[in-house]
Amino acid sequence: MFFRESDLCVAEQPGLIRIVEKIDQILQSLPPGSVLRPEEIAIKISEKSSQVSGIMECLRKHGLLYEKEYIEYSKCETLNEKEKYEQALEDEDSFECSDCQLDLTKSHSKIIKVYRISAKKIQSTTKTTKTLGELMPIIELSTKIPPAIIANPFANTPLLRYYSRDPGFQKSQPFKNKRVFVILHFLRDLIPFVEGMKNLGLEMSNAYFFYKDYPYPQKEGIKTWLSEQGAVVEPRSKIPQYLEQLNVMQSASIGEILVIEDGGFIVPEVHKKFTNLIPHVIGAVEQTTRGIRNDAAIGEIQFPVISVATSKLKGTFEPQYIGRAVVENIKRLLPDISLNGKTVGLFGYGTIGREIADWFRSNKSIVTVFDPSPENRLLAHQNGFPLATSPEENATNKNFVIGASGNESINSKVIAHLTHGTYIVSASSELYEVDVDELTRLQSRMAELKNPSGETIGTDFELPPSNRVIHVIANGYPINFWGFESMPNEASDLIMSLIFLCACELGSRSMSAKGIDAEFVNALAGDHKLADKFLEIHKQG
Repeated sequence: MFFRESDLCVAEQPGLIRIVEKIDQILQSLPPGSVLRPEEIAIKISEKSSQVSGIMECLRKHGLLYEKEYIEYSKCETLNEKEKYEQALEDEDSFECSDCQLDLTKSHSKIIKVYRISAKKIQSTTKTTKTLGELMPIIELSTKIPPAIIANPFANTPLLRYYSRDPGFQKSQPFKNKRVFVILHFLRDLIPFVEGMKNLGLEMSNAYFFYKDYPYPQKEGIKTWLSEQGAVVEPRSKIPQYLEQLNVMQSASIGEILVIEDGGFIVPEVHKKFTNLIPHVIGAVEQTTRGIRNDAAIGEIQFPVISVATSKLKGTFEPQYIGRAVVENIKRLLPDISLNGKTVGLFGYGTIGREIADWFRSNKSIVTVFDPSPENRLLAHQNGFPLATSPEENATNKNFVIGASGNESINSKVIAHLTHGTYIVSASSELYEVDVDELTRLQSRMAELKNPSGETIGTDFELPPSNRVIHVIANGYPINFWGFESMPNEASDLIMSLIFLCACELGSRSMSAKGIDAEFVNALAGDHKLADKFLEIHKQG
């Protein structure tokens, strides 16, 4: 969805996701300060007024909307300032309607409540990346790819090489004559992934690669490598621009489109804004749960979406590596701080959160957990972790506060309870977990957070009135991408091979059922003996 606050409401009221989506679309098109009456919106989207009112109250609670009372004259339905009206009554003075100039103190008027869009929230939602890029430091990145990786791209991904030589795919050439849109992390494992697609028919002049605003180690080098081969390489923000260009083309010129993405950006855009492209999209591969949530919010999906994110293999294999990468990167960025015996407030007890919690507990740290999911809370309790009764409690008197929820967990209320010297870490995908805009508005002073070697590893925020300093590691970005490869080579080889196989099957037209499907991935992994082949190839690892 466009607004993070909408995602929070869906998490609280999953049964109303379709209505939240409709309201989210309406709010996108309105300027800050627009007047919103629940009953009018309910009529516009053909939904129950009570449900619309409930969702708008939820959006108010999370700060996207605010509520205000006005005096409304029944005949012209003009809204007038309540405070001035009440002052006129107290002073026994007249108060004219701003539209029809009738004296409202002597007319049939009533007090009504309406919602308005918070200007601050809209500004922070639509300009977050630019604001962070302008205000906060980014670490220096390597601009060159090691020559050995170019010379032998499959050296660390032998499983991916094996499947790029599959006789069936060699025959079907699944990527030939396709427009392929790719949003994957600009890490070194993208190079063999692209080489594998080229082996199976990808023409780089028909390839579109969109990168995220993460400080990947060889980001600039990978951008250059892709561009030199003729691909379109742009920041993620340019996705609508390229979709719009295709959307207005003649149908015969568009051809077939295949999407491989991380985060659910293209699939919703096509369904909401560029519907002429729907018949041309043969399918999409999505590898994150956040992306699947974004896609599911569409409602009725008009082409196949293969969910690697919710597949058994990814769900059981990857979290241990991501959790380990989070911890290892904290240790690398803070080499002078022992992680033993710390107090940790963990937000989110999903598959990755469990790995993080287990590691800290094994190192004699006290980990408390907050998760809105009853099932996750129950599991944390059964695994012996204390449960915080509120987000604020989970953030109080902690050495580390770690967000692994996939939503904005470290928000304004949590920030108000952070203790001086707390380290904030995001273990989530995307820039969702930490409300850095709130910290930026609150701060009386900002400074680069450096480790003993002088490396910039984030930002310090000094917050009034007590001048407590909050350390935000990696500026709120996912820490496992802050200048490091996210996973060991063998783990990356398995997951990238799984994504690759899914894309090959879509390109070969082996999957045509509309909607989100994870079972297809499970069957696919079994058919290609992915786990067995991984063990065979990596048995010396």
